[in-house]
Amino acid sequence: MDDHLRQQIAELMQQGNKIAAVKLYKDVHGCGLAEAKQAVEDLFPVDSVVGNSPGSSLSESQAGSADVARGSTQLSEQEAIDKILEHLTAGEKIEAIKVYRSYYNSSLMDAKIAIDALQQKHGIQSQKRGGCLGSLLLVASLGIFLLVMFVG
Repeated sequence: MDDHLRQQIAELMQQGNKIAAVKLYKDVHGCGLAEAKQAVEDLFPVDSVVGNSPGSSLSESQAGSADVARGSTQLSEQEAIDKILEHLTAGEKIEAIKVYRSYYNSSLMDAKIAIDALQQKHGIQSQKRGGCLGSLLLVASLGIFLLVMFVG
């Protein structure tokens, strides 16, 4: 990849516009969306989405400094990440996304991508909830059982 394209993608990532960065890569290289997304993530790892590397919107010297007013919160970046990880480990993914969006002033899509990446990086599994289908099958099975018991 040439330096000009790398610089354009870096600028888009610094602006928090990962989707545009992936689209640019995809258009220039004529590859699929998944391949472009992977290439951009390889160039700017998970930490750059969360704000801990040169691809982030904060310089490294600012990243760990005193409270930084971002969005509507008054947290340091590490405090925001800690709060996000707390929500994730408690199975509160939506709350984690809300904190990310508020702190980084990002779009819902960018926040979800970053939260998914954090979950993967820290080995936090999404808590799957039983859906309606499981409950419906249980009730249907119970109904069939009762029908067979009383009719048969």
